[in-house]
Amino acid sequence: MAAGLAISCLCAATGAASAQGGKAEPLRIEFARGRDSASVGGTLRGDAQREYAFVARKNQRLTIGTTAMPAGSIAVQVKRPLGVRLPLVPGQKQTWSAVLPESGEYFLSVNRSASASGRSQYTLTVTIR
Repeated sequence: MAAGLAISCLCAATGAASAQGGKAEPLRIEFARGRDSASVGGTLRGDAQREYAFVARKNQRLTIGTTAMPAGSIAVQVKRPLGVRLPLVPGQKQTWSAVLPESGEYFLSVNRSASASGRSQYTLTVTIR
């Protein structure tokens, strides 16, 4: 069943905001009608991070699949609507999941887990059922 949400990625706007200093607004992940997953991706350099936001309902299952080059060079974290970190359970093939404890806007951050120099290319597939 769809979460009633599609993806609109404003990556160019985020890059501009980051270049001017300060924290950029999170990129919105919205699922298209009839869809329960969306993919986003990008490149992180140095100690950069990117933040995404999505809306979901209580008791829905969130699953996040990741791919990265180099492999294992990114880490993900999800915060609940009130800013508390959401524990994610590791699954198979670079996936993490959790049953969402409340309705509202969640924040998903992607950080480089590799050394400060270099870059990581990544794709996230976010599924809400």
